[in-house]
Amino acid sequence: MNLLKVVMVSKLFPISHYTLFLGQGFKSLENKIEMTFYRSKSERMVVPVDSVKNVWAQSPLYPFQVFSQLMQDKPHVVHV
Repeated sequence: MNLLKVVMVSKLFPISHYTLFLGQGFKSLENKIEMTFYRSKSERMVVPVDSVKNVWAQSPLYPFQVFSQLMQDKPHVVHV
């Protein structure tokens, strides 16, 4: 099986955020998943996560910043 690239777009705060639980669920299903969390450059991390990219700035243009990074990474699954 090929590597499944999954991107979660989230602030990753607070510690009980639903997206973190969803990401953990994906990881528990299959070992061949590359999980990356996209987050705002201004947010602080509470929970350590394998791969985090600081993608967008606090700007009305943030959807375009997220879209641009998605076009570079070419994930199979995107959760916003």
